[in-house]
Amino acid sequence: MDIFENKIFKKEREHLYYDSKDLIKLAEEYGTPLYIFSERELRKNVNEVMATFRTFYDRTSIHYAAQCESTLANLQVIRDAGCNLEVNSGGELFKGLQAGFEGNQIIFNGACKTADEIQLAIKSGVKSINIDSIYELTRIVKISEALGTPVNVALMIVPEISYYNSNHNELLGQDAEFGITFEQLRTAIRMSQRNKKYIKLKGYHFHIESSKFKPDLLRQAFSAMLETAVKMHQLTGFIPQSLNIGGGVSTDYMGQTAEAVSDELNFDQVESWAGKEYREFFKNVELIVEPGRKIAASAGILLTSIVNEKYRKNSNENWLVLDAGLNTGLEIEKKSSHYELLCANKITEHHSMPYKVSGLSYEASDYIRFPNSMTAGDLIAILNAGAYGTVNMSNYNGRPRPGVILIKKNGTVKQIKRAQSYEDLLEGEEFFNEKLNLCVI
Repeated sequence: MDIFENKIFKKEREHLYYDSKDLIKLAEEYGTPLYIFSERELRKNVNEVMATFRTFYDRTSIHYAAQCESTLANLQVIRDAGCNLEVNSGGELFKGLQAGFEGNQIIFNGACKTADEIQLAIKSGVKSINIDSIYELTRIVKISEALGTPVNVALMIVPEISYYNSNHNELLGQDAEFGITFEQLRTAIRMSQRNKKYIKLKGYHFHIESSKFKPDLLRQAFSAMLETAVKMHQLTGFIPQSLNIGGGVSTDYMGQTAEAVSDELNFDQVESWAGKEYREFFKNVELIVEPGRKIAASAGILLTSIVNEKYRKNSNENWLVLDAGLNTGLEIEKKSSHYELLCANKITEHHSMPYKVSGLSYEASDYIRFPNSMTAGDLIAILNAGAYGTVNMSNYNGRPRPGVILIKKNGTVKQIKRAQSYEDLLEGEEFFNEKLNLCVI
C-alpha cells in the first residue's frame, strides 16, 4: 500500500512529513527515540469505526480498548471524538476516569481482576464488569453487597457451539482463554438473578483472538452467541440488553464485519432458526464493539536514529542498529507485518537495498529495504506504531523510556509524556546505606 494514499503523509524535498510536520525537525527538537501521535488521525479513526458500524446497525456503541494505547492526552482525544472505553485493569480504569470518561462509559474486562480493582469499578459506576468465571461472579456479589452498591455485569462466554445448526460446529473450542462455557452459563445467570439486588445482568460478551477475527468466523461465532441467548432465555427467562463482540476489528474486514453482524440480527434471519416467537427478540439490543489497534495504530509513529552500521562479509549482510529497542515497547523483529519502516530523511530515494535491522536488545529483523546510501545518523520512521508501543515501554538494560508528543488538530505540537532521564531510573528505589561486611577470600 502506498502510504501517501493517506493524506496525513507527504514528502517535501527529501523529508517525510506526518500531519504537516517535518519529522527531521521534530527529531532535532525532541530527540530520538520519539513517539509522535496525530490528533487528527485519532479522531478520523474513531469516526470511521463509528460510521461503519452504525451504517449497518445504529444501536452500536464503540468502546476503545485502553490496553492498546493509554497515554492520558490520547485518551482525552478519543473521548472527545465520541468514543467510550474498555479497560482491563484498575490502572486503566483510573486513567480513563482521569481522562474524563464517566463510569457509565467504561466496560471492565479481563480474567484477573483483584478485589481492589472490583471495588474501584463498582464505586465508579462502570457500565459493566464482564464476568470471566463463576468464581469471579461470586466475588463480585460479595464485594457489591459489602459496599451496598449494585453493579452492572455482562457474562463473557465462549462461542463454542451453534445450537440450531445441525452440524454443531465447534468455533473456538473449550481451550479459549476467556469466558464461561455453556455448561456454566445457566448457573451464572441463575446466580445473577438470585442476587438481583446487587447484580444487574445486562448481556453477553465474547472474545475472538484478533488473528482469527475474519468475517466468516465472526458470523458463525455471533450466530452462536445469538442462539445461546435464545437458549438461555428458554431456560432462565433472561433477555439480554447488550451483545459485545469484543475487539480485533481490522481495517480490511471492518465493513464486512459490521455487515455480517447486522445480517445476523435481521428479524427474518433470527426467525429462520429461532421461530416466529423470537423474531423481534433482539429488537432493542445494544451492539458493543471494542476496537484498539484500528483506532491507535496509524495515529502513531516511532522515530528512531541509526546509531551504528556494519557489513558482514561472510553472509553478505548490511546491518543497521537503531536507538530504539525493548525500551520503546515495539518488537519489530517479531511483528514486522504490523509496521512499515521508511528512511525519514531520504524518503525520495528508492527503498530497494535489503538491510538487517536491530536495536537495543532487539534480535535482528527480517530483511527490510531502505535506500542503498543508509548510514549512521539517518532517521527511520516506524509507521503504524501507535498500538501497543507506549504501553509496553520499559527500562530494560537501564534505558530511559522515550518521550511522546502529540500533533494537535490546530497544528501545534504538545509534549504529552516527557522522555525519562537517568535520574528517573532511580524513582521509587532506596539506597543501601548500611556498612557492608565483606568476606574476603
